[in-house]
Amino acid sequence: MKFELKVQWFLNCYRCVRCHHIWEDEWSSMCDDRCPICNIEMTPYKSVDLSRNIDQDDLDFASRRLPSPLWVPDVVELTQNRLER
Repeated sequence: MKFELKVQWFLNCYRCVRCHHIWEDEWSSMCDDRCPICNIEMTPYKSVDLSRNIDQDDLDFASRRLPSPLWVPDVVELTQNRLER
């Protein structure tokens, strides 16, 4: 059985109002971040949606590339079972 799963991912762009430092950060949401210079919390002024669908081929590729201790062979099966519910 073939499946597809959407993975959310965003490139968030920030500009500090205090020191004017500009930085970017990738995250699974459009979340606030702290300025690396002055530590003030900032909301992104722009977020680019990098979300994409992953499918069985992506998981098969990952299972061949990850070191054995990091990869549990049953992850694909568990994911498929959850999606079928």
